[in-house]
Amino acid sequence: MDGVVEWQWELFIFSEILGWVAMSLFLFVRYGLGKWRSSFFFLAAFVVLTLFQSWLGWVVYEATGAISSFQIVVFIFLVYAFTFGLSDFRNVDSYLKKWTVKGEKGLTKPPKRNMDRSHDPIEVARKNRKSWYIHSIVFGGAQIVFWTMFGRYDAPWFHYLTDLSWLQRNSFQMSPYTEPMIYQITIAWGLIFLLDTVVSWSYTLFPEEKK
Repeated sequence: MDGVVEWQWELFIFSEILGWVAMSLFLFVRYGLGKWRSSFFFLAAFVVLTLFQSWLGWVVYEATGAISSFQIVVFIFLVYAFTFGLSDFRNVDSYLKKWTVKGEKGLTKPPKRNMDRSHDPIEVARKNRKSWYIHSIVFGGAQIVFWTMFGRYDAPWFHYLTDLSWLQRNSFQMSPYTEPMIYQITIAWGLIFLLDTVVSWSYTLFPEEKK
């Protein structure tokens, strides 16, 4: 495993590039060539590469015994992949379903029905809520892990949930965490989660009129 630790950044960057290539080939084969079944091979490759990145971060942590900037970068990329990245991919997929070279007439009936549903305000709201639920579970799970590994136990966890004055002081010494990097990740991610909450639920609270 020494080689993995030594080449951690190179392996991560290379796997990230391969991941983008895999997703590009997935869309090209699916819509450019019209081979739906064959396209799933590239989707599976992307999933394997994502799992590889997770394994890579864990191996480096086991070897060094400490959280470094490498694990943080890997973690952020994984969070994006399973939250905003998933939502962005669905939007691109929906767009290509409509504007593919074959056009709507070239689509089979099941994909066309799915395409029509993708523009339904009720369906759009449902998808955004589902994406927000996933983001909430990932964010909440990460906070549990952070608290377990780097939490301050001089006060119970619900103290920091009911008294948010530590957010205003902008200092990790007053935060629930003992590591400044974990505190910074939590603050940045919390802002992203708040923005995602406003945007996602806006489709439910203020839906567009169905055309």
